[in-house]
Amino acid sequence: PGGACNPPASITFTSTSTGAPPLSTTWTYGDGSPSGTGTPVTHTYAATGSYPVTLVVADANGCMDTFVSNINIGTIAAQFSAPDTACVYQNVIFTNTSTTAYTGSTWNYGDGSPTVSSTHGSHTYSAPGTYNVTLTITNGPCSNTIVHPIVIVPGPSVSLSVSPPDPCPAPATVTYSGVGPAGLIYNWTFTPPGSGGGTGTGSPITITYPTNGVKTLSVIVTDPNTGCSDTMSGGTTIYDIVFDAIASPYEGCAPLTVNFSTTLQTTIPGPGYAPYPYGPLSGFVWNFGDGSPTSTSATPTHTYTSEGIYTATVTAVTANGCPVTDVVQIRVGRPPQVTYTASPRHICYSS
Repeated sequence: PGGACNPPASITFTSTSTGAPPLSTTWTYGDGSPSGTGTPVTHTYAATGSYPVTLVVADANGCMDTFVSNINIGTIAAQFSAPDTACVYQNVIFTNTSTTAYTGSTWNYGDGSPTVSSTHGSHTYSAPGTYNVTLTITNGPCSNTIVHPIVIVPGPSVSLSVSPPDPCPAPATVTYSGVGPAGLIYNWTFTPPGSGGGTGTGSPITITYPTNGVKTLSVIVTDPNTGCSDTMSGGTTIYDIVFDAIASPYEGCAPLTVNFSTTLQTTIPGPGYAPYPYGPLSGFVWNFGDGSPTSTSATPTHTYTSEGIYTATVTAVTANGCPVTDVVQIRVGRPPQVTYTASPRHICYSS
């Protein structure tokens, strides 16, 4: 028994019969063609089918024996459908459309990835280019291979721009822009939503955040010319500002010399306090509240010469341009005037 594929198919037959020599062999090929003699013999089948091949052997004594076995001539043709082009990182489906019977099929996607055994194929390409996709189907001794090229198109090349990159505390208005070729389509999702909602389209897009905290976004960018898209993530963090003016000492008797300083902190992301990330401060202006000239030092020293309750005010600007201000109260008293009397003024020793 045996077979071949895709006629015209040539088969070689060899007799392994034994007996008193010399042996004569006669072959009938089962397809209506003339019989043949000798061994080995080659016969070509012009059509598919199952053919009974008959071997008749006679030895020197006139003894004869007959052996019959079927030979199968089949046909097999691989076919598949797939898009001519696809986008990078897109899952591409390859559909096996082979109509002849087959028992196995393997896919080679042409990008160096492992060969896959499956009826249908699917693959994601990580780089643009042209790739030759190969389908091989098998059925017994028969196999057939077909190759189709596929062009993988790059997605849109875009980066995100955020303005301002380091916003001041809420309510904060932030503008997001896609930096890329003109004509791209943008679909934004904001988490948490801003005052304008949780989604938007177009570029640039402006959103106002009513609260401080970590803000995230995702944007799907689509090239209308190729249909390819890419998804990017981004966002910003809006920090609150805890700005404190410090006086040391904050109370005492005149003349009272006070050393002033400030601290700059935030509660984002929490819990507790952390240094505000956009320091140091600049543009200090201290007003000591007693009519004296202001100071632009970050850590001034001032002497109060008169008693009273004074409110010292400081303003400054963070490194990301946010103005801050705070006040601290100074209490200045007058030293007590000490007097005394004694009576009697004169006394005797041991009295």
